[in-house]
Amino acid sequence: MSLKVRAATGVVFGAVMIGGCLWSPLSCALLFVVVNVFCLWELSGHLLAQDGTPTVNAIRRGSALVLGSFLPVLAVVVWLLGQANYQGLLFLWPALIGGLFLFELFAKSLKPFQNVGIILLGVAYLGIPTTILVWWCSNPTAALGNGGNYFILAMLFMVWASDVFAYLLGSKIGKNKMFPRISPKKTWEGTLSGVLGAILIFFGEINKPSCFGSLTSTFFSCLVPIFSIR
Repeated sequence: MSLKVRAATGVVFGAVMIGGCLWSPLSCALLFVVVNVFCLWELSGHLLAQDGTPTVNAIRRGSALVLGSFLPVLAVVVWLLGQANYQGLLFLWPALIGGLFLFELFAKSLKPFQNVGIILLGVAYLGIPTTILVWWCSNPTAALGNGGNYFILAMLFMVWASDVFAYLLGSKIGKNKMFPRISPKKTWEGTLSGVLGAILIFFGEINKPSCFGSLTSTFFSCLVPIFSIR
């Protein structure tokens, strides 16, 4: 992919993310629910075993989407329609997980436990964090500046600042490799530069008296570069 195409894609993606977060708390929540679905689709496509019939493979991938999207979608439904009528659907989720084990048992896969583990990884790594984002959007509190969508946007700016600082400074001064087997180009100098960029953005955007304190702000800022290792 050429630099121009990557730049254009980044501009469009950034505009969609910023616009979705700024429009309203609901648009922010729905945006991340959609992003979650696409991420689950990519994860399942790359990691799930493809050793069954096309129908079995499609059901397995669909199970990953359903289980990984169940909690975020339920959080949106409860937010819009009320807890009294729909919170009971939460008990359906363990039944779906049980059905996943039964499916793998009868699908005769060569890697049944690996498939189950990957699907549950999608739930833990993508589904649950997306549910937390929806909850932030639906519960405006003083700690989030009375707008969870603005807090989420600030987190996005932190991620982008961390990547930019890590790339620009890491490419200039980076010498000591961090995890060569996982991320060959990641250096300690670049990672610390990413921490610096994230801290600057966090303090500039949301470090106000009504938001998190300085210690918590620094903690969040240090987490961003760690989870961005790739």
